[in-house]
Amino acid sequence: MFNVGWAWWWVGAKTRWWLALELIAEVRRAPRSPAPPSTRPIYAYHVELLDLPRFEVLYDESAPSTSGGSARIAPNSPDALSMVLHSSGTSAFPKPIQMTNRNYIAWGTVPYYGELDICGTRLGIHTAPMFHAMGAITLVWAVCCGIELAVFKPASPPVVGHATAFLDDLVRSGSNWAMSVPALVEASPISPMNGRRIQKTFKC
Repeated sequence: MFNVGWAWWWVGAKTRWWLALELIAEVRRAPRSPAPPSTRPIYAYHVELLDLPRFEVLYDESAPSTSGGSARIAPNSPDALSMVLHSSGTSAFPKPIQMTNRNYIAWGTVPYYGELDICGTRLGIHTAPMFHAMGAITLVWAVCCGIELAVFKPASPPVVGHATAFLDDLVRSGSNWAMSVPALVEASPISPMNGRRIQKTFKC
């Protein structure tokens, strides 16, 4: 049975489709004007790349000292600048954070007020970001509380701290605890063997 409503809908659809094609063709036939020149200023920066000092260069005991007796240690005080960290940038652009010796030592004594004596405990910080407070705090814990820090063996090129290498070296170093960013913990390969290694090695 012929439906008049469907027929009118089909004619209307065909008409709209034809009008759309005509409009596209008309736009394509229209002459194009050149794009206006950009008004944004063009900046030129000179970036100088510096090689990072390698471990064997910094700690080469066979090389003669060039400082002689002219080396001086800067005067120290509790309010002197100890380090400059930067914020994580989660809520805004990262900002420099100045840490004084007083602040840094206060960080180091935080475990004094806990329930555990962490002296002699081996903490795996193989992938802890040392430019962040998460990594920087472990250094002062070692000085103030006697915690042992386990890291990758110095090598050139350095060891890439991916999840598998992190877990392997935690077990190899006999670490009791581990500190890492959540992404590496989540990326660790989950298997019954790794589960048994974690339960056997770490203080959970």
